[in-house]
Amino acid sequence: MLAAAPRLIRRLAGRADGRSVACKGGKAEVHIYPADQYKPSNPWWAKRIAETEPSELTEAPEPPQLAAFRAATAGGAACAPGSAGAAELFTLDPGWAYLNHGSYGATFKLAMEAQGWYRDRMEEQPVMFMEGTALDGVARAAALLAPFVGADWRDVVPIVNATSGVNAVVNSLQLQRGDLLLMANTTYPAVRSTLARAAGRAGASLVDISFTMDALLDEDAIVAAYAAAAAAARKAGGKVRLAMIDHCVSFPPVVMPVARICDALRAEGVPVMVDGAHALGAFARLDVPSLGCDYYVSNAHKWLCSPKGCAFLWAARARQPSLAPLATSHGYGLGFRAEFLWAGTADPTAWLCVPACLAALERLGGLEAVAAHNHDLDGVGGTGAASGAAGEAAAAAARGELPRTPEGALLLQRHLRARWRIEVPVACVGGRLYCRISAQVYNRIDQYEHLAEAVQQLRGDVRGAAWSGRGGGA
Repeated sequence: MLAAAPRLIRRLAGRADGRSVACKGGKAEVHIYPADQYKPSNPWWAKRIAETEPSELTEAPEPPQLAAFRAATAGGAACAPGSAGAAELFTLDPGWAYLNHGSYGATFKLAMEAQGWYRDRMEEQPVMFMEGTALDGVARAAALLAPFVGADWRDVVPIVNATSGVNAVVNSLQLQRGDLLLMANTTYPAVRSTLARAAGRAGASLVDISFTMDALLDEDAIVAAYAAAAAAARKAGGKVRLAMIDHCVSFPPVVMPVARICDALRAEGVPVMVDGAHALGAFARLDVPSLGCDYYVSNAHKWLCSPKGCAFLWAARARQPSLAPLATSHGYGLGFRAEFLWAGTADPTAWLCVPACLAALERLGGLEAVAAHNHDLDGVGGTGAASGAAGEAAAAAARGELPRTPEGALLLQRHLRARWRIEVPVACVGGRLYCRISAQVYNRIDQYEHLAEAVQQLRGDVRGAAWSGRGGGA
């Protein structure tokens, strides 16, 4: 039958209807134009989710842990960020100075308990849970999150992490030979690799802007660099299909002038995707549509402190018809939201915990109080103890006591972890070593002082066993 397939297609193409032909055991149908001719067999629950507004869907049952938390904290004073009570909202080991919330976040204890409860319900009746409770609950949770980013619920869909959203957008571009993708040396490494793979497969090319540390402190220079790159591509006859912009650069930690960059690139006819992996919950106010981008992704597991596997993709209405998830499943043909709401069987419980995360944030005084605390603590890191720590590390490297290389940065990071129980990323940028400290409500100033003390010990330790690997710095 397989060997006869080309002949069968030729026979079908010659028929008046061009559709089907009898063959042994039944008939074979060829969809010469599958986009128009193929009709998916969508299950009823997928159709229902596509046709129903979130407010009309069934609300997921509230875990008893969340109900008890609300009752216990109702009418009480907020738990101050930086206090012992704030730290108790997490399950972090108190024996560590954990100064690296930015990498993977840390989940609220309440959200973890809620997720465990939902997982138990899922396994009690998997079919009813997956096709009803979870599907409705995730759709409602995504709609609940939309106002936090200034968006309409129709434009926000759930994804498992920001990287998957980037891949979905890039994969949907259908790149061709000669197309261009614009990125920078500040673009997150995993995203750079995504763009490189997509370009390599399609015969497209990359435009890679290289910023110096000084340039990253000058918004005008940043905007001008993107505008110049786009203009040069246009004048050379190239077509930039997508520009990738970080909202908060991972390293060095810089907030990019996203709205201004989008304005400049829009003037050149360049679509923009913003990687806001660190933005949700880090900013007291986030208005994605006002930025002027075409696509935006962010994680909830970082600064919203949700369980891992909770992130969102926002797309401008005009971009949605051509955008599809990486996994095509039962939502095929039902539109943007339905396709992303069901991309195959997976554990949906992280999204169901969004209400628990919001309740914990409210206990801390709300997003504004949390953002203010973290901003103030970051300010200390920029001018006080933590700044001294980073400065000492750089000075030690400058004296030749520690290699001013990525390997030297990794060595320092391992040393701080193994000897001092400090979790903080270290990077080599421009020939200097920097500690990236990302403050969260469980952090205190004495942890920063602990880091400064540890780096002070570099003078005596840098030539010793701790640095050679014999002192347990693995």
